[in-house]
Amino acid sequence: MNARLAAIGLGALLAAALLAGTAMASTSPAAPTHLSISAPTTTVSGGPVAVHVLLTDQEGKPVQGALIRLVSTVTFMGSDHDEVMDEAQTDSAGKAVLSFAPADGGPATVTARFAGSQGLAPTDAALSFDVQQPVVTYHPTPVGIQAPWARSYFILVPFLGIWFTYLVVLRQARKVRRAGVPSPSPQGSAG
Repeated sequence: MNARLAAIGLGALLAAALLAGTAMASTSPAAPTHLSISAPTTTVSGGPVAVHVLLTDQEGKPVQGALIRLVSTVTFMGSDHDEVMDEAQTDSAGKAVLSFAPADGGPATVTARFAGSQGLAPTDAALSFDVQQPVVTYHPTPVGIQAPWARSYFILVPFLGIWFTYLVVLRQARKVRRAGVPSPSPQGSAG
């Protein structure tokens, strides 16, 4: 019985060592990567912005098929969160184009992020730019009467007309009420 327990313990120990060796072999250091990012330094709020990225390995060779995410840090209820604006895979030249449309004016920062894969280390690159408010080129032409005094009269005249009609009807109803309703005359008896 003791030999059997010893054999089970030895088997468990060997299995643990084998799993630990596999885990150590799979956690070999990842090769460094480099991510370059470029985009216009000034853009207009609501307009699309094309962000160009280039992912290379430690030897400067392009990395193909890597997933790149464009993220922006947003603050919600007092805490910061990364919001994914767009994502794309790199082509054979290691390039990808990501796009987004900034909603608010002022300074903005976006980050292109590679999470790492297949022996390649994660990396990211940030880009800051200025978001301007759009120039309004359309100015609606006012229609209708433009005199400020006329507007008030056009509202006041119908308003007073309605109340005047209401008072006339009430006056007539009061006259009818005071006059009373004549009682029906008794018809003469036929005799």
